[in-house]
Amino acid sequence: MNRIVSGSVLKFSKAFFVAGIIGPLVTIILTVTDTFISPWFSWTQNALSDLGVNRYSYLFNYSLIFEGVMNFLFALGLMNFYGLKKLTVVSLIISGLSLSMVGIFVETYHPFHLVFALVYFILFPLAIIMFSREIGREHPIQSRTGYALSAASLVTIIIGVAVAFGFIGNASIGLAIPEMVEAVLLGGWSVYIGSWSLTMGSQSGASNPLQETEARAHQ
Repeated sequence: MNRIVSGSVLKFSKAFFVAGIIGPLVTIILTVTDTFISPWFSWTQNALSDLGVNRYSYLFNYSLIFEGVMNFLFALGLMNFYGLKKLTVVSLIISGLSLSMVGIFVETYHPFHLVFALVYFILFPLAIIMFSREIGREHPIQSRTGYALSAASLVTIIIGVAVAFGFIGNASIGLAIPEMVEAVLLGGWSVYIGSWSLTMGSQSGASNPLQETEARAHQ
């Protein structure tokens, strides 16, 4: 059965797609800025979370809180526009809110900071996989892109943690590098899907694109 999205809901969904675009961009820009103005910071020795307990901590912490809120809104936009399954939506929302919690419970708050960070770094890629699976039949390119970015991000953080804690090799690269690589991969997905969905919303009027296709298939 074709689900029709009202004009007001479509309008809000498109606004939330913009949230998915600006959230990661702002966070990455502010985080990189923080590394430049913090001479003590070393990409090979520190974790990005170290930025959250130093002089310019507000840049890092507030950017994480901001992106978490933006990810929450982005998840609502995807839910309204694509009619996603509850598990996919809940996973996107929890991972987004967990990112905000990382900015609130800085690394001195043990073990909360680590728990929220792990939830974000692991659950968000899994949520992307769920989303990619749901749109795969109608949008294979976007689906494959989601699979690739989420898989790459999971491999990156797993290897990064293993190396940082000495499980692989003897070199210590710190957590900052794999954390930033995964942040770019996950942020890249949000920007890509947000931009693509914004275009889809402008072209499709008020019809849910996935359910519209299902309706035509059953006619």
